[in-house]
Amino acid sequence: MSTSRLQKQINRKRRIQLPLRERAWARRDRPMFTASNIHNELADRVRGLGPGGIGETLQRHERTGRPLGDDSFLTKLRDLLNRALKPKKPGRKPKKKDK
Repeated sequence: MSTSRLQKQINRKRRIQLPLRERAWARRDRPMFTASNIHNELADRVRGLGPGGIGETLQRHERTGRPLGDDSFLTKLRDLLNRALKPKKPGRKPKKKDK
């Protein structure tokens, strides 16, 4: 195996293992998550019952592996895990114009 392929393989394994490592969390007086942090608003419940409904939403999140929740929940989870949880814009980044 060439060194560049070997290095790519090592980097891929490292990227997988890094978020899964054991972490030493600081002692906290209060829990990170409480029942008040994880809630659904009535509007979200009603919207899920329409055509396509909750079944389609659950299947889509199950297929992509992205967490299901409102924006405030996803923001807190993103900050806690230090990972991008929402999909990014599709396509390549535009080239920078030289002036």
